[in-house]
Formats: sequence, C-alpha cells, structure tokens
Amino acid sequence: MQRKRTKTRIRIIWLTSIIWLGLVSLTSAGELDQLVKQALEANPDLKSAEARYKAFQAKIPQAGALPDPIFMFGYANLPRTTLALDQMEMSGIELGLSQEIPFLKLGLMKKFARLMSERERQDYNSLKNYITSQVKQNYYELSFWLRSIQITYQNKLLLEDLAKIASVKYSVGEGLQQDVLKAQVEVSMLLDKLLMLEEQKEATEARLNILLNRSPQESLSVTEELSLVDLKVNESELHQLALESNPELSAMQAMVSAFQTEHKLAKREYLPDLDLGATYMIRKNRAEDMLRGEDLLTFRAALNLPLYFWSRQSKKVSETRYLWQSGQEKLQDTSNRVKYQVSEMFYQLRKTTSQIELYQRALLPQARQSLESARSGYQVNKVDFLTLLDNQVTVLNYEIAYYQALSGYLKTIAQLEEMVGKPLL
Repeated sequence: MQRKRTKTRIRIIWLTSIIWLGLVSLTSAGELDQLVKQALEANPDLKSAEARYKAFQAKIPQAGALPDPIFMFGYANLPRTTLALDQMEMSGIELGLSQEIPFLKLGLMKKFARLMSERERQDYNSLKNYITSQVKQNYYELSFWLRSIQITYQNKLLLEDLAKIASVKYSVGEGLQQDVLKAQVEVSMLLDKLLMLEEQKEATEARLNILLNRSPQESLSVTEELSLVDLKVNESELHQLALESNPELSAMQAMVSAFQTEHKLAKREYLPDLDLGATYMIRKNRAEDMLRGEDLLTFRAALNLPLYFWSRQSKKVSETRYLWQSGQEKLQDTSNRVKYQVSEMFYQLRKTTSQIELYQRALLPQARQSLESARSGYQVNKVDFLTLLDNQVTVLNYEIAYYQALSGYLKTIAQLEEMVGKPLL
C-alpha cells in the first residue's frame, strides 16, 4: 500500500513537471516591458547622461551668438592740474559702444556645437540601449535561476520518494543498502545545488534592482515563461541595421564631422576679426569755444592681425587635421568591430537555436521516456536502482540545460538589440 501511494506521488510530481515545462505563459504579458520602462525612468546613470545631453544642447545658441558688445564710459582730455571739464575745448564725457564680429566663423562654431550635442545624444541613446539590454539579460537570467530552483526542488522530491522505495525494498530483502545510501547522497547533493541556485538568484535580483534604482534586497517576481522566438533577419540585414542605427557608430560619425568642422574653423583663424565701435563725447558749452560746445561723434573699425600664424594658426590647422584623420580611422575600426560582434552573436544564436531544438525534439522526450521505462522496470525488479537514479539525474540535467540554452538565446538577442540599436522581437 505504501509502495502504491509513493508510486502515485512520483507520477503526479513527474507529470506536473512535464506540464509546467511545456507551458507557454499567458499571464503578465509585458512584465519585462514594464521593468525596462521603470529602469529607463529611474536609472540615475541614464538621468545623468540625459542632463549632460541637455547641457550640450544649451551650448548651441551660445556658440552662434556674437560676443557681448562693450559699453564704455569715461572723461576725455581733462587738464592734468584741475581735471575740469570746462577749461579745454576737447574735454568732455565720452560714451562708447563696440562690437566684435568674428569673420565667417559663427556658423561653423554653431555647427561644431550642434555636432557635439548630437554626439552626446547618441551617447545617451547608447546608454539607454545598454540599460535596456542589461534589464532583459538579467530578467532572463533570473527566470533561468527560478526555473532551475523549481526543477531541482521537484527532482529532490522525486529522489526522496525513490529513497523511500529503496528503503522499503531493502527492509523486505528485495533491495541493497547501497541503493538507499546512494539515493540519500543524491538528495543531499540536490540540497547543496539548491543553495547555490538560490545564491545566484539573489545576486541576479540585486543587479536587476540596481538597474531599477531599487534596494538590492527587494524581491522580484518573474512570471513570464521563456520561449524560443524566431528572429526573422539574416546576417547581412543585421549588419545594415547596425551601421544605420547603432548609437556608438552614430556618436563616432558626429565626432568625425565635428573634427572636420573644427578643422575648417581653424583655417578661418587666418582671417582677421572685425571690431566696430563708436563714441559720443558730451562737451561743455563755453563762449570762447570755436565749436560752441557742440558734442562730438567718433567712429572706428579695427582688425586683429594674425602675425604669428606660423606658431599659432598653422599649428591649430595641423592639430585639427590630425584629430580628423584619427576620428576617421577610429570610426572605421568601430564599424568593423560592430560588424564582427553582430556576426559573432548571429552565429551564437544559430548554434543555440539548434541546441534548443535538439533538447525539445530529442533529448528531453527520450530522457523522460527512458526515465519512465526505468521507473516501471524498477517497480517489478527488472531495472536496478542505479540505472533508475542515473535516468532521473539525466532528466534533471537536461531540463536545466534546456532552460540555460533558452535563457542564453534570449540574452544574446538582447545583446544583439543593443548592438543594432533597435528591438528585434
């Protein structure tokens, strides 16, 4: 009777495990999207990058504005001994205004500031994609640890029941003591494995909470079931998407254009800047004054002279040219690296897809069938206990390996989305 109840319990647990493994989640659709949204709203690093981008945006109108005009006030042509305004014909109060006008430079200065702002915007987008990818990867990893804990716990219950069966058989002289001891060792090993899995789960929860700007100890629930999805893009299309949308590449392109603009601006430093000014002199009205106290106006125009161009302007031109060349080479290197990483991830996805399909279509069904056969054979003493135990451990390992491959597949897609700069699912 005891053996029958134990056998029934084993079947219920085993069937529950199979049904659970085959479920496709119909609840909490969008749970991951909500976590991503929370991270993008609360992550302090992203807020810092956004503020920096806005700061660079504010530089654009500044760069295109004229320098501040200069207002002048003074007393002119006063006698040294008296400092009186009414003793000399040319004495008076002067009011002046001058304005410096950079020659053909303001437009380039504003363009340079705009390109630097664009670089910061792309850096912000790159960080946004990184945080999104990290949230997804840690979510998939957390899901894997939770599933592994559940699978391991279910297998622990099964092994405990097998240990009871072995103990009953040993007590009636139909089994071996080593079978009982072996089952107990396997249960202990699963307890140790559960401790390790729990530690990994807590570490992953802490990383995910930090991304969400929460306390590391805050509990997180994962209810969405991981499933294989079809990525309907080929390697060439992924390369094209990355070259068009990768924020790191866009930031580098903006930086190269900024270096080019700075080089043009350096060439225009050979041209003098214009300084226009005017002064108005208020004079005292004296009878003997030939001008009868009439106020005076003065207009002037000045140019700076780039006389030391060989040590200043020409060196600035060389400096900006080298920076421009360096940026172009760095852009090419970054482009090559992005394409390589995209290809590497694409090949990884292709390999993992084959592994997942192998687990789904062959390894797991065969292992479960073999386990059921061994379990039935053990009940009638046609299969030894170690064979049954080995089959049970094999199913456990395959189930965990399947979810590890599935989690790795989705994590690679998240990395690939970060690289191409767009969602792929």
